[in-house]
Amino acid sequence: MKRWSMVFIAALFSLFPIDLMAMDATVQINGSDELIKLKPGIEQSLQARLIARGVDLSSLGSLTVTISQLGASLSFDAILMVTPPKAYHKDIPGIDAISSTIDEMLTALFVPSTAPAPVSKAQPERSTVKTITLPFPLNSITILDQTVFIADSSTIYKLQGDKTTVWWKIPDKDTILRISSYQDSIIALTKHEAHFLLNQPDEFISYRITGGSTTQKWNSAVVPLGGGLMSAVLKIAPDITFQTNRWTAAEPVDGKPAILPAGTDIITAVIHDIDSENPGPEIIAFNPSGKLRISNANEIVWTSPTSFATLPLSLQEEYVASLGSTDSDDSRTRTQYYYLPPRILVWEDMFMAIDNNAGLFGVLESSKNYKSCRIRSYSWSGTDFDERILFKTSLGYCTDIAIQNDMLLALIVKKKETLLTYTNLTRGSLDRP
Repeated sequence: MKRWSMVFIAALFSLFPIDLMAMDATVQINGSDELIKLKPGIEQSLQARLIARGVDLSSLGSLTVTISQLGASLSFDAILMVTPPKAYHKDIPGIDAISSTIDEMLTALFVPSTAPAPVSKAQPERSTVKTITLPFPLNSITILDQTVFIADSSTIYKLQGDKTTVWWKIPDKDTILRISSYQDSIIALTKHEAHFLLNQPDEFISYRITGGSTTQKWNSAVVPLGGGLMSAVLKIAPDITFQTNRWTAAEPVDGKPAILPAGTDIITAVIHDIDSENPGPEIIAFNPSGKLRISNANEIVWTSPTSFATLPLSLQEEYVASLGSTDSDDSRTRTQYYYLPPRILVWEDMFMAIDNNAGLFGVLESSKNYKSCRIRSYSWSGTDFDERILFKTSLGYCTDIAIQNDMLLALIVKKKETLLTYTNLTRGSLDRP
């Protein structure tokens, strides 16, 4: 046991450069050549931002920033060697999020007396009205006919007061990822995990459940969108263009759903008339770097400054990375992951999404372990979309949100239990202080 502890400590210190105690700001990058080439620019930008904020490291201690490529994500870690040391970590979806993450890191590590942070548009979170403790981890929540339904990996429950009753159990050994209400039914988006000996990818299977019984099943992802149901198939592994996580063209399977541009991730998309200056509905979704994006048929209208992390729910596929290589099969095999994006909700004239944050070393290539979360919302102020923090907690991470009777319901997973929180969304509670 002692030997393994020493190995872990040695590995931990190996992540940081040898000049850690220097009175300076240093950057270390572990990843692809494309990422490593960014190091000089990141170092220069970091120094410039420190000077602009009036931060004198010679009177504080060294600042070390480490950016590591972990699968499709980047792990952004920073340590400020003061007494006691301060640390910052965030899992970011790609290169485009590095710049905004540097600013977030500087704001988090340097208190206003050392380096005044820019004024944020984010407002304090709302007070939680009620919390229900449920003794098992939950993946999703939805509202049907004013009744709350919640789901773990295998079962959908009806919530009555603070008690649960089984409403539907998945017929196969699959995993429930998300549930959504549609007309008089619930649509369950699930993951079918292929047997490891068959060398097949995980895939989405969707169910329509009415009155607690399965009425339809699709071998694809099916989600409510606009006035109907939309279906698409996910291709996880890269193709000849080296693109990963590609979606087939979305097709309607019920009603008259809104038409989406080719290749849209239908799980992230919401259709709503959110931009009062442009006629017609817009598409609210996440771009490849995890930022919220509003677009219409012709252009991108707005992109959020914040990148949102994906949820710790994933599909995966093993593939051969280098066709024609003489290396062994084991050395050429790679695994590609698709992590479920957080749900986007619209309430009156604002939209919101889950922003989970990982602790130090909380994100690995094959798993994510978030420690805290915020629910961020955006509404049009006349000149820009103003951001507000509707809810935040350090008790765990959020898997899903729903709205019932002007209340924001959030599932907060804490170890082996889930907290269902109710937060007031009435107009008066959202006025600026």
